[in-house]
Amino acid sequence: MKVYATIDMNFEAAHKLVAKDKADEVNLNWYGKCSNLHGHNYKIFVTVQGDIQENGMILNFVKIKDVVREKIIKVYDHVMINDLIDEIPTAENMCLVFWKLLDDAFLDLNVSLYELKLYETENSCVTLRR
Repeated sequence: MKVYATIDMNFEAAHKLVAKDKADEVNLNWYGKCSNLHGHNYKIFVTVQGDIQENGMILNFVKIKDVVREKIIKVYDHVMINDLIDEIPTAENMCLVFWKLLDDAFLDLNVSLYELKLYETENSCVTLRR
């Protein structure tokens, strides 16, 4: 039977949603006011799945947080996201980038990344699931 463990963490970052090869009016039409520089208090939920080990856990919550802190928080907290990813930094694209960063790290710990949920605002999130 697979068991799931979830942690959540926060980071703050700025971005602007612009397609560099599009005219300003296209970006304004696609992204509205989000085509201007702005910031978010992001909340990321990371769920891993695995088998319960001899110690009664699939993986210690501290280890899950350590991976997320190392791969995501230390890199993306208080930065301009446009400077770090090649894609337009929508929540969807950020989730894809974060998945790639976390997936191998968790496999090395004998669990697999099951779900990644990124809240851009209190009421808006994107979810990726295996």
